[in-house]
Amino acid sequence: MKPVWTLADLHSSCIFPSRVKRLSSALTRQLPESGTILDIGTGDGSILALCCQLKPGLTPSAVDIAPRLHCSVPVTAYDGRTLPYGDESFDVVMMVDMLHHSENPARVIREACRVSRGVVIIKDHCCQTAWDWLTLSAMDIAGNLHHGIPLPLWYWAPEDWETARPAGWHLDNQEKAPKIYPWWLAWIFGRSLHIITVWHKDL
Repeated sequence: MKPVWTLADLHSSCIFPSRVKRLSSALTRQLPESGTILDIGTGDGSILALCCQLKPGLTPSAVDIAPRLHCSVPVTAYDGRTLPYGDESFDVVMMVDMLHHSENPARVIREACRVSRGVVIIKDHCCQTAWDWLTLSAMDIAGNLHHGIPLPLWYWAPEDWETARPAGWHLDNQEKAPKIYPWWLAWIFGRSLHIITVWHKDL
């Protein structure tokens, strides 16, 4: 276990704070100035909280299968399958690095689209080579094992996203998530492993 905890310490002290700040900045550019937003799999809520600080007109809600005792936003427990909200309950639904922890990611996307009035934003990983898989697996273990988060260690390739498209929705934009890590870590943990995908409801 020692190598895991050594990675966890590195992640907590060197990676996590920068990741929160840089990801929040990138995600905020995709968010409206005001409205309701649901964060699925919010973790400690730090990214959602910072997004709402950057855009104070947003009203946050969050769900997680294992809500943490100390969370930056109010969080509701859910079963990981069916969201406890009615259709079109939120202006925007967001997921940040949680889809690859799901047993059925296509179902999670369908549920996100169901409760959204028109926009779903997903930040997740992109895996194209064995080296990508090894890097992402190490990051997952370091960042999540000590929280008891499920680690199936699967990651989608670029073509997998279109196959998960729910009826009545289209993948509007997919781009590399910019500058998540400091430069001295980016060449290992950055590369093209991180993407932000934006889905819109068909008009």
